[in-house]
Amino acid sequence: MHIGHVEVEGLRINLPPKSQRKDVSRPNNDHHLPSDVSIFVDEMECTDTVLTLGTDKPGKLPPRFVIQSLSLRSIGAGKPMDFTAELTNPKPVGQIESRGSLAPGIPTGLERLRSEAPTPSTMLTSEPSRA
Repeated sequence: MHIGHVEVEGLRINLPPKSQRKDVSRPNNDHHLPSDVSIFVDEMECTDTVLTLGTDKPGKLPPRFVIQSLSLRSIGAGKPMDFTAELTNPKPVGQIESRGSLAPGIPTGLERLRSEAPTPSTMLTSEPSRA
């Protein structure tokens, strides 16, 4: 199945702490679609997205990233997908624009995230300007 465009509002992504993440590098066939089913999405636009990263440290609040805009391109099973995102960094507080790709089959979910680091021109702090 091929889908051209998907729009999502209010997406919530909650990653458990590293110690609780399953190893997805070895797929369990019981939880996968039959091999004759394939879905490919050209692009997905998400607004009002929140990414929360669980922590193993007792008493520490999990980092929460508010993502104002998230665009995913070339979404399909076993394929890397490109992304662009505009988000608020929780600490230090500031706006970030990021782009890169996510590779499939990652054991803990984020290790193979490739992203262009924010530069002074793309990272805007939330502190008021002094004129």
